[in-house]
Amino acid sequence: MRKKLWYGLMAWLLTAGLALAAGPQAADAAGNGLKDTFSGGAGGWRAASGSWSAAGDEYVQSATANGTYWTSIAGKRWGDATYELDLKLLDNGGSSLSWAGLQFKKMGQDDGPFDSGMLLYVRANGTIELYKVNKVLVSAATGLSFGTYRHLKVVNSAHNIKVYVNNESTPRIDYTDSTFASGYAGLAASTSSWAFDNVSVSGPDLPYTINVGSPNLLYADAQMPITMDASFATLRESASAMHFYHAEFLQHLKGPLDAPFQTYVSAGGSNLINKNGFGAGYSAYKIWIMNMYEIGPGELLGFTHNEAWSTPQPTGLPTNFSLGIVYSTDGGATWEYCGEIVRPKNTGVNIGGVPYIVQNGEFYVYFNDGIYGEGDGMGYPRHVAVAKANVQDVVNAARNLQTTTWTKYVNGSWTGNAVTSVGSAVLDNTYLYEDAHSDAAYSTALGKYLMTVQTHQSSRLNLYSSSDGVVWSMEAALDVAAPGSVMQPYSTFVDYEGGTDDGREVDGAFSILYPRKTWGNYEHDDLYRRSITISADQADRYSASGGYGQTQGANGWSYEQWDGSAYSNMTWDPANGRWKGAQTYAIVGGGWQHPDTNDSVRTWTAPKAGSVNVSGVARKADNALGGDGVQVKIMKNNTQIWPASGWQAIGASDTNGFAHNLTVSVAQNDKIRFVVNKGGTISTDATWWDPTIQYDLYEASSGFSQTQGANQWYYKQWDGSAYSDMTWDAANGRWKGAQTYVLVGSVLQHPDANDSVRAWLAPKAGKIRISGTAKKEPGSGVGDGVNLKIMKNGSQIWPSVGSSATLAYNDFSGISHDVSVSVSAGDYIYFIVNKRSNLTSDGTLWNPTIQYTGL
Repeated sequence: MRKKLWYGLMAWLLTAGLALAAGPQAADAAGNGLKDTFSGGAGGWRAASGSWSAAGDEYVQSATANGTYWTSIAGKRWGDATYELDLKLLDNGGSSLSWAGLQFKKMGQDDGPFDSGMLLYVRANGTIELYKVNKVLVSAATGLSFGTYRHLKVVNSAHNIKVYVNNESTPRIDYTDSTFASGYAGLAASTSSWAFDNVSVSGPDLPYTINVGSPNLLYADAQMPITMDASFATLRESASAMHFYHAEFLQHLKGPLDAPFQTYVSAGGSNLINKNGFGAGYSAYKIWIMNMYEIGPGELLGFTHNEAWSTPQPTGLPTNFSLGIVYSTDGGATWEYCGEIVRPKNTGVNIGGVPYIVQNGEFYVYFNDGIYGEGDGMGYPRHVAVAKANVQDVVNAARNLQTTTWTKYVNGSWTGNAVTSVGSAVLDNTYLYEDAHSDAAYSTALGKYLMTVQTHQSSRLNLYSSSDGVVWSMEAALDVAAPGSVMQPYSTFVDYEGGTDDGREVDGAFSILYPRKTWGNYEHDDLYRRSITISADQADRYSASGGYGQTQGANGWSYEQWDGSAYSNMTWDPANGRWKGAQTYAIVGGGWQHPDTNDSVRTWTAPKAGSVNVSGVARKADNALGGDGVQVKIMKNNTQIWPASGWQAIGASDTNGFAHNLTVSVAQNDKIRFVVNKGGTISTDATWWDPTIQYDLYEASSGFSQTQGANQWYYKQWDGSAYSDMTWDAANGRWKGAQTYVLVGSVLQHPDANDSVRAWLAPKAGKIRISGTAKKEPGSGVGDGVNLKIMKNGSQIWPSVGSSATLAYNDFSGISHDVSVSVSAGDYIYFIVNKRSNLTSDGTLWNPTIQYTGL
């Protein structure tokens, strides 16, 4: 009910200011995109509200009652993309301010215009407006009537958005907004009937996918041993035990992933932190340790949230908020307070905290900032800002129980006094109450920083990413409830197997813990966990739908027909956005094919020699059940490679189909053909077949395993005279050698007296390319660096000059290599990290890839 009322309110505010035998009823993919003329229906769309129907080669929303109606493109997300559509007004619902348009970069597939993402719409009076969740960003009059079809084009490149009307060369809107990183797209209309046609989206494949698991309730309120008042500072003991430290008294809990509070270790106490005289001028001065940084064994920094009262308690909220530093040499058993590092401009703003990252040898801490006169007791409106300081300077000062100088990011430069200035916002207040009572980490799988941000009474917990720690964009909605029902502060990243023990890094599979606090009852906590997995797209991967386009040969794909004696090219059919052969129903679409007298043939041409995997499933389309079925096969040039002989028959109603997963050696310009034959008749022969072709690729991180030799990877050490296998360390999810710190993880290597060695065993003869970048682990900017080299059996192949390449102690950008070499089956490639003079902070990130490029 709350959501319906919310949408009604926001809609009111905006209004006041032969079903085709040739193919399934779905849009065609075009690149990582889509082109839909709706001649085959609207099978690729999901209507969430309103009255949407495809008829007469157009897509119509016909409801005119007061409300907002939307439909989404099913199953596809875009980052940078160009969106185009034709639309016309059918009935304005009695208001010249009613509207319709395009949604893009929305977090959830079924999200409406007031949930997430951007909205470009046209009002019935011809005005176009760019809108985001709760506000109009920019508007422009067009002077056009939309009673006939008009063309809209939206070009979203990085953070820039340009809007063109009627094929004009100059954009009517040119706006920059970094709020959303990527998302789903769709159409929307409000209180009016509109027709849409020729909808297209084109853009590159997303380089990664962030998958958010379902909410897992770990503890209901009655089961919670604590009332949550802070994010957890965490220290990992093993793959089955994480230590959680909480709030002012450092309550100490410990447990595995599914039962993190299994053991209540200690209730803590205020005596665990020696304030060293700080706060003496206040009636009360309280310190919360919100996050930890592991300097070395037993040596820790803590980032603190501080609250101070000028008058005796209880007299309401604190008068002064700040961030500070504490230091421990006994593994966190006791702490020494070193002092304050950051204050909000308005010291009465609840500063939150303390998400932090390590970027190029510097700490970045995130907090709430605000100015005088804007606070309401909680300091709204406020915004999330950032301050930084050099890691080694912070550590050196803490060892002397002091602090070093921090600076805020202000108007594009690091010039703000961390105590007296107001820092610039690093993310938009899209939901009005964005708040930094949250956490941050670097994801080695993503190659970006991640931060959670809660929104108080907007009742959302969102996940943001950043490449530089300054510009943050939303990647996913982690938890969404009806506005005003709950809040989700104090989220915490936890990675029991990858990343770092102090939680400043995670890999591609981790979890986020967070409470749902009942709005109006701060004491009520239900603790949830969301599993997060990150999948990075691999290089040299060719998917039929992802590479589909209107040009023969583009992205490696072409579109042919077979007449029983020869292959010939099809012709692009612009009216229907697909390829057509000599007969009416010989067709190739984005992820489907339909035969006629001639067979329908999708063809991939190898751009280079190598070994490729050919995978996919051929099945009948859901809306093309009937007829006598089809038969399919795969050819390499003129040789059949699947099935072994004859045809693979697919029944008339077989929507499960048949899978193939082949390894095929190809030379440059070899052709792999996917052939669909009609069998007896062409009746309802539409066939879904969206194959993927991937060159053989061996990546250290994706091939990492607890088994020696799995995926061709081995984990070894070199003692100066011989290689030997490491032992799997199940507690820490990594390989360990003869000494404490000789390690190999999914992307991490760390030497000790012995060198750390990751090895790859060639499964067959051929020419391989070895590429990658070795760089120091963020946060390890001390010591004397490491030496690196790559060996093939007993011969060094990189670097080509000198006995090794030296990676400096503070080189977080790293040294890259790109080497080609021939191998025989059974040859080893060794990636070696040597400690130089000492092993201090020698953690090295090295995720090499090996790819067969020739036979």
